[in-house]
Amino acid sequence: MEGSSQIYMVTLQLQHESTEEFIHLLPYQQTVIQRFSSEGKLLHYALSLESRKIWMVFKAKCQHDIPRWVASFPICKSCDWNVLPLEQFHTPQQKPTLCLN
Repeated sequence: MEGSSQIYMVTLQLQHESTEEFIHLLPYQQTVIQRFSSEGKLLHYALSLESRKIWMVFKAKCQHDIPRWVASFPICKSCDWNVLPLEQFHTPQQKPTLCLN
């Protein structure tokens, strides 16, 4: 994704307590997370079972892409969500780790 991409924060509120069905969907959720991350669409993902919230940060050329992407996540049917464009998003650079073999 180059050029005129914008950063969007998606917040999701899970509607129900975690159930076995919800827990069963988490590995499938992780697969979508990995795919969108490798494609450069998903910059950040956080899940809090305690507060029943999910936060995702996407990079997209158009806000209209976001609903389709969110619908790809298996647990989105259990969520109410909204999208906010971000003016800034900063991820601290990780220091390189030294590995001695």
